[in-house]
Amino acid sequence: MTKKSDEDSIHPSETAYDKAIKRMEEREACILNTPTMQVTASVAEQIRVQQAPLIQALQPLQDAIQPYHNLMEQNSLGLAAATASLSSVAQTLVPDDAMSSMTGTLNAVATAMQPYRDINPFNSDVLAALEAATITPELREFRTQFEGNVQAMGSGLSAISDYIGGLTSQWDNAHALNDVLERSIAAQNFAVVRMLPNYADLELPLGSKKVLKSLTKTTAKKLLQSDKIWFDPKEKDFYHKDSPDVKLSADQITVVESSLELFEEFSLDSLVSFESKLEQNYAFALQHPVGARIFEILKNWNHFISFEDITYYHARILGEHQRPYHDSEMMKAPTNVSAHGRYNEVGRSCYYIAEDKEGALKEIYKHSGGTKPRVQVIGLKAVKPVKLLDLSGEAKKTNRFIEHMRFTVENETGKTVHEYLLPNYVASCCKEIGIDGIRYRSTGYNCCVLWKDDYFEYAEGSREVIPE
Repeated sequence: MTKKSDEDSIHPSETAYDKAIKRMEEREACILNTPTMQVTASVAEQIRVQQAPLIQALQPLQDAIQPYHNLMEQNSLGLAAATASLSSVAQTLVPDDAMSSMTGTLNAVATAMQPYRDINPFNSDVLAALEAATITPELREFRTQFEGNVQAMGSGLSAISDYIGGLTSQWDNAHALNDVLERSIAAQNFAVVRMLPNYADLELPLGSKKVLKSLTKTTAKKLLQSDKIWFDPKEKDFYHKDSPDVKLSADQITVVESSLELFEEFSLDSLVSFESKLEQNYAFALQHPVGARIFEILKNWNHFISFEDITYYHARILGEHQRPYHDSEMMKAPTNVSAHGRYNEVGRSCYYIAEDKEGALKEIYKHSGGTKPRVQVIGLKAVKPVKLLDLSGEAKKTNRFIEHMRFTVENETGKTVHEYLLPNYVASCCKEIGIDGIRYRSTGYNCCVLWKDDYFEYAEGSREVIPE
């Protein structure tokens, strides 16, 4: 991460945190010189002179005042304890008028100094986020500097300012690079900013604040704990390190994370029990506790994604001497489908599309018995929005439901595939509820399945038969 000297050479103006630190120092000096503080000292001095025998009883008052002079080192006032101690020790020794004056003064000072008492939770929140993170070299340096600043000054604001400066430098440099891998940064290094209690007030890299606002804290925490997700500052997208071509916006990665968590509650035992019911009597699946719970979860779910501004692809097998399909045939779900699909029952048609051409071809090849038949491909552009349940993200190994949704098999025409029964049921629930489709993860690429096929128009120049 870039040091502060580098930041100053690129961004010579004061950062928000530089200004914040200066304001804190000014406020400290101002408070220590306020009439309230002067009255406190005056009251103590008068009582000390006039009532020397009570000096020992007034020790709690002096103890209460002392923390103000060590404000930046202590970062905590302990006013409540001081006031309670003063009240219990001196109540019977100090005259009522003096006691009332001192108590009122302490309460006024406590109110004035409240902002400083809030710094400790700030430090704790930042350190908790760093402790939970999968540490990168940049985060390790940040944590070390932050802890050092807190110990020395009571605040880690300077470390935050330096870290944001380094991130800004890296962000700016990324816009001049064409290679995605070269310009990307570890998602942890970016997501940690979302965990700062007042990140919205920082002078962040241009365009980064909008991305951060789209991340929930829960999603940011998950990103902090993963070393497999990267962030492209130029395109402002996230991606898995093994699939840099499959990009997710902040909104999408938030929804994906949430969607995958939807079904974590199901154990292996309960899923096997439900899948057995699907195999024995599919019509009564909703009466099984797991079936009823799946339907309930989906019915109450309200975080969906729509199509991206990309070209999607649909592919169909083309016989050796068969004429090419017309556009109307390629843009509609095939009729009289007999093969069992992941999200369609035998004899029920739906529309499968992939987010890239290679994915569309693989969807055909993996169900072709190891051969590569002749295939026709068409590119599609969305013409209206859609409501998709996104199940395409990285799931925990303990998420049995997603594991079962992604079983890979070689299906045969006209035969029921047991591994498809669970996703078939989820698709049926989505149709009943009014969810338009599902975005799902295949082997190295993402696909969407839709119950209708009227969302697209033909992408000019995309017709292709492979091989020619």
